[in-house]
Amino acid sequence: MDLVFRGDTITKPSNVTLGLFHDGEVSGDTTNGDDLNDSSDIGDITTEPSGSAYARQSASFDTTDFTVLYESGNWQAEIATQDFDVSDSDQEVDAYFVLVEFQADTTSDGSPTDHLFWTDTLDKAYNLSNISDTAKLADGSLIIT
Repeated sequence: MDLVFRGDTITKPSNVTLGLFHDGEVSGDTTNGDDLNDSSDIGDITTEPSGSAYARQSASFDTTDFTVLYESGNWQAEIATQDFDVSDSDQEVDAYFVLVEFQADTTSDGSPTDHLFWTDTLDKAYNLSNISDTAKLADGSLIIT
């Protein structure tokens, strides 16, 4: 709403941050997953991989990190493949999240802060202990390399 009606109040972020987590929806294990809802934010994600090699990844706007296309009557933005080092992680993940830094009108933010922009499930649940090195997030799937 601010972007359309109050463009003067918006500063476009330069990138988004991506991470993996266990939501539980894909595996049906919502008891041990974060089971997020529409009011959830980054603090509600407690199942992000805990290995020391794992790090969230970044995709920059206005670069080849994003491809915008019109397909089957819908506009889409695709994020380039992101590599996650999961060599020392051993939990299950079945979802990913995208963070954007902004100052929310609906919270007590005093300055721009990371907020969940969206989450989505992966094509299946992945046990990271079965991945010896890198997991590539591409098109809602983890590609094992």
